[in-house]
Amino acid sequence: MDNLPPLDAVAHAVGGKTAETLISKVKPGGVFASVLGASQNAEKYPSVKLHRCSQRPECEDPPVHAEAVRDGKLRIP
Repeated sequence: MDNLPPLDAVAHAVGGKTAETLISKVKPGGVFASVLGASQNAEKYPSVKLHRCSQRPECEDPPVHAEAVRDGKLRIP
């Protein structure tokens, strides 16, 4: 993850050191969205907006997201 450029947003669902590393990559004013809550080191990044998400399966979502990636509207680094 050292090679990741600064990110506008992170959608997070892992926790631990991964969360701590990913939040450090979010640009000031960017969003760290997580189903697990804030990372342990979130207080070090006060300019990052924290957003707690809930998760629910939606059959329509995967094709919509896949199409967005295909069409260049969503980029997954």
